[in-house]
Amino acid sequence: MINLKNVILGFVAAFFILSLALSPAQGLAKQQGKCPSVKVNAPGYVVPEGQAILFSTQIIGGNANQDFTFNWAVSAGSITSGQGTSVIRVDTKTLGGQSVTATVEIGGLHPECSSVASMTVDVEAKPAASAQAKSLPAKTLINDARAKAMLLGAHRFSLQWISWDYFGKAIVTDQKGKLIIRGEQRAKEGSDVVRLDGVITQVDAKEFLFNGTIEVKVSHNNNGKVCKREGEMTFKITQNRKYWRLQEMQSPCGDETDYVDIFFR
Repeated sequence: MINLKNVILGFVAAFFILSLALSPAQGLAKQQGKCPSVKVNAPGYVVPEGQAILFSTQIIGGNANQDFTFNWAVSAGSITSGQGTSVIRVDTKTLGGQSVTATVEIGGLHPECSSVASMTVDVEAKPAASAQAKSLPAKTLINDARAKAMLLGAHRFSLQWISWDYFGKAIVTDQKGKLIIRGEQRAKEGSDVVRLDGVITQVDAKEFLFNGTIEVKVSHNNNGKVCKREGEMTFKITQNRKYWRLQEMQSPCGDETDYVDIFFR
């Protein structure tokens, strides 16, 4: 007569032995370091509208002789070349003010390995053309010669969200009587940046008028997207401070207050 209890115990023992035999095979690809690191790269985090973006795949580790396939998708714009290869070109015409996320799925990896990666690049909108340019004076109105002398040249330039411990640079030049100012500060890590580009239209003893653009990109503000101020703005010296500070401090893209400062030379 068959002892049911012994049969059940036998099945349990057999299952236990089988599981011990198979368990080392689970995650074998990862245990043996056969899963590569997969990334998507681009030349930068921000491009001007109309400039193509080159997204490329970076595969580090794994089997160097392995054959891979590449299937790309983009959140905006169109892939003009490279689909099926490790590098694609994406058209950004009409995408000003938007972001493009490129995602690649790599075929040929072990099923246990991560095969999808992505990267996002912001597209700057083209400045509104003629109306603003036509309104600018041919020369900067100088109401204080000493203040003009203080402005000309290279200055430390900063946004508090990036750092007050290290600085970018803003340069003021005199181009046939018109004062031009351009500046940039970049974070040492990540893609945070502030840029300033435009014309100083009037100089007074304690302030100057600026007409142009200021672009701010900070990872924890405005969902990490570029925020742009455009038009006429004022930089002013207050109290005994050694810098001109942007007076339009309230971010147009959120509740943040931006301290954009140009320091004395």
